[in-house]
Amino acid sequence: MAAMSEQSPEQTRKVYLPGLHGLRFLAAFTVFFGHLEQAKSFFGYQELLGIPIAKSLAMASDGVTFFFVLSGFLITYLLLTEQQTRGEISITQFYKRRLLRIWPLYYGFTFLTFAVLPHLSFLAFPKLDMALADADYWKKLGLYMVMSPHVAIILYRHPGIGGPLWSVGVEEYFYLVWPQFMKRLRAVLPLVFLVVILTPFFFRLFGTPFQRQFFSWGRFDCMGIGGLAAWLYFRHPGCLKAVFSLPAQLIAYGMAFMHLATAMKYDKFTIWVYCLVYVTIIINVALNPKSLIKLESPFMRFMGEISYGLYVFHWLAIILCINTMLYFGGIDHSSLRNLVLLLSTFALTTGFAVLSFFGWERRFLRLKVRHAPVVAGLTAKD
Repeated sequence: MAAMSEQSPEQTRKVYLPGLHGLRFLAAFTVFFGHLEQAKSFFGYQELLGIPIAKSLAMASDGVTFFFVLSGFLITYLLLTEQQTRGEISITQFYKRRLLRIWPLYYGFTFLTFAVLPHLSFLAFPKLDMALADADYWKKLGLYMVMSPHVAIILYRHPGIGGPLWSVGVEEYFYLVWPQFMKRLRAVLPLVFLVVILTPFFFRLFGTPFQRQFFSWGRFDCMGIGGLAAWLYFRHPGCLKAVFSLPAQLIAYGMAFMHLATAMKYDKFTIWVYCLVYVTIIINVALNPKSLIKLESPFMRFMGEISYGLYVFHWLAIILCINTMLYFGGIDHSSLRNLVLLLSTFALTTGFAVLSFFGWERRFLRLKVRHAPVVAGLTAKD
């Protein structure tokens, strides 16, 4: 089929799923908090809640996994909506929308990470070095330029302040093939979901060392589970009636709370359990009028809208604030100083995200709407 032409406002269907902005923000905050605790441990300082580094890393990983499930659900939901309302999926328009949403901030921050920030001695930080003299500098830069920062982490040491971009690379891999599957393999989509979900599990168990790491970082199965939930909602809504029930909600919220409270790290076997927990929460918050938890408010919508920037800039803000506190006397083990660090770091992260959104991202988002037969988010509601 020929690609759809650029959409006029009248041709664009507006879809708003309430609460998803709130979920984005909470996931980003979980990643932020886990990495802040990790950063303090590098200097030997006590974590705010006494959380050891392994548990703080687990919290950050939980937030990213939730993002993957949410991305798989939302992208699949929008593609199915486009297919339902227009009779086809435009691959070209999909790629244009992803490019306008992801690339400006991704490549802008990659430029800062590799060309600007290494020159600033004030950003020196244990275990997060990005020196220009690094023997692997150009190899890492090359991988970042082809949207493969997660591969850079596997092959070389941690890439420093640009580390958060690794999950963006994973999602771009998924976005590259997913609309093709949705459009060209409609008749066998259940089999496609099965392959997407089982393949990472297989390689985590039986793959080479590189393959095991690649599919541990690349949680395509998590995105597949999110996509499967969206497909079931469209094609077999009766299957999800139980998910809307009060017991299902209580179990999902209870398991999510206990998991975060204990910060227990999941493994290759239990990750699917928590993906199911996360997708149950997503479906209820977004689609169930009787959801126990409502995350729809002006504050949550705004914080969710800038969540991409919150995620990208949080390590930069953490390093700036910790080094500033060290310069002016250090971080002791008092709860007050820990709280001051938490609040100041989050405020700076938010400031960076706001500047990025209004000064850089939004001009591309306005172009993105022109290529969207289905619009989701603040633009859709407003």
